[in-house]
Amino acid sequence: MGQATDTLMFAMGRSPSPDIDFAAFRQSPYASMSAKAGSGPLSVIVLGRIDGRDLHWFSADRAAIITRGGRLVATAGFPQNLRHTQNLEQDPIANQHPVTGLPSLSEAKTRRMVDLEYENRFGVPIRSRFEIQGETAINIHGLSHNVTEVREYCDAESFQWSFENRFWQDKTGFTWMSVQHFLPDTPAIELAVLKPAAV
Repeated sequence: MGQATDTLMFAMGRSPSPDIDFAAFRQSPYASMSAKAGSGPLSVIVLGRIDGRDLHWFSADRAAIITRGGRLVATAGFPQNLRHTQNLEQDPIANQHPVTGLPSLSEAKTRRMVDLEYENRFGVPIRSRFEIQGETAINIHGLSHNVTEVREYCDAESFQWSFENRFWQDKTGFTWMSVQHFLPDTPAIELAVLKPAAV
């Protein structure tokens, strides 16, 4: 697990090991994900805590990403962080609804509120709508998955912030890979599950 010391933080100036053995992470007893912020280096983060439905993933520098059913809901240890996410309506991503069970997902809309360290903004409402892009196959560091791509179009009108998230989910609604924004003027984070958490 020595490679778990590679940091996720693209702003810290540290680079990951040049040759990450992704197969070794899959065989280890720890749940893990690869993570990449914008054009920064690829790293591996490891599940360190489970708090209800929230999964806390850590880097060696104690940076943390918290996910809920595939949704990025909080960060810590970055120059600026997403402090908190509160769903105001049912979230088809966080609640892991099977894509096949949501034929009207392309018409679905949801709302959430986020607290941001960016300009010390609290209770920023975000409205989302979803579109199913169709079935495809993705390769996560040597392992193939049959998934459906879902795009989420987000708008924080009061903040003049619009962005697009992408999720690749299997037929159960499990998110294997995603590209998610969490702060304005900050690169999106690409997450890919190497070994799922046993929850």
